[in-house]
Amino acid sequence: MSKTAKKFQIDQRVVYPSQGVGLIKSIEEKAFKENSIPYYVIYLEVSDMTIMVPVDKAVELGIRPIVAKEEALKALDLISEDYEPIPSDWKLRYQKRPFPASSRVESFPYFFLACLSTTAMGPS
Repeated sequence: MSKTAKKFQIDQRVVYPSQGVGLIKSIEEKAFKENSIPYYVIYLEVSDMTIMVPVDKAVELGIRPIVAKEEALKALDLISEDYEPIPSDWKLRYQKRPFPASSRVESFPYFFLACLSTTAMGPS
């Protein structure tokens, strides 16, 4: 195998945006222009399809691990709580934001995003 760092393991469940949940069946190397490139072989049960994703491009394509059950339960608990109204004054909204303006949403824990969604959207 090449020296490419592999973020995911065989038999790990992952989310592939726009495709759904998949299971990494293997990590294989394929020759491409005199180079050997490692690929994740991901089986998508919902569409009964197997896809190959270059290891180096997996994170860039948005592939991520499944949320742990504990984190998902925390997020569901937060979503079901009462919401906090959003101030109409933009300066107050800016001051109350719980993260730096330069932060990327992808880097936040799922329960934190659930908290943000209840604050932004209010009760359903």
